This record gives sequence, C-alpha cells and structure tokens, in this order.
Amino acid sequence: MRSCSEQTVSDLEIVVVDDASTDATGIGPGGTRRTTAAVVVHPVNRGISPARATTVQHARGEWLVMLDSDWELLPHSLARLRAIIDELPPGVRMIRSRLEWDDGTVTPPLIPDGVTDYEGRLRWLEAVWRSGASSDAALHPP
Repeated sequence: MRSCSEQTVSDLEIVVVDDASTDATGIGPGGTRRTTAAVVVHPVNRGISPARATTVQHARGEWLVMLDSDWELLPHSLARLRAIIDELPPGVRMIRSRLEWDDGTVTPPLIPDGVTDYEGRLRWLEAVWRSGASSDAALHPP
C-alpha cells in the first residue's frame, strides 16, 4: 500500500483484495497519505487467480497494475508506465513488465520488443521457453 500511495501520479485508484489473510490486511490502508482504497474481502482463501479476477471486477480504471502483497513499486513507476502507454499503437490491451527480486535476479530475463499482437506474443513466449527461463507466462522447457 505504501509504494502505491507514494506514486507521483494523482489519479490512482487502489483496490486491495484480502484473500482471507491472517495479518489484518482487511483493516485498510492505515498510515499512507492516500486515504481512499477499496478493500474487498474473500471470506476463504481462493488463490491468486480468483483474487486478481476480484480486482478486475472492482476496478474502474482503464489500465490495471497488479501487485502481490510482497511487491512494491518504485516511486515513479506509474508515471513511467503512463508515458509508455501514451506511446502505444492503437489496439494494445496488455503490456508486460519485469520484476527485480531481492537477490538481484530479473524475471522474465527477456522482455518483448515491439510485441503488439498475438503472433508477436507467441514468438516472445517461445523465446522465453527456449532460454530455459522461468516465467508465469511460459513453461520451462522439458
């Protein structure tokens, strides 16, 4: 929550999905400068995909950035993302980012260059697969 509230963009909607947590997540955004956040509580743990689907159902924005509870955004992340979005060709509905982990590794190791259609995304996924990289968007090679 803190990394979201510290973004430099002003038109930010925060939707928190408490997937039956045991750490008081549902209490709200306490301690952040941004006081408005929608908190949706699942009474039982449903898992990551249903939690993300709940986020989509409750969000009103045009673009969504999904963060897991142990992730954070750098202060200018959303401003940089908005600049990229403003330059996208018409029809692009999804873009992919990379994660830098605490140990310094970055996933996925390959980032698509100029992928704006389904065929291009398939080519990118094949390249990730051939590299032997782990990604939530591609399987490990056999």
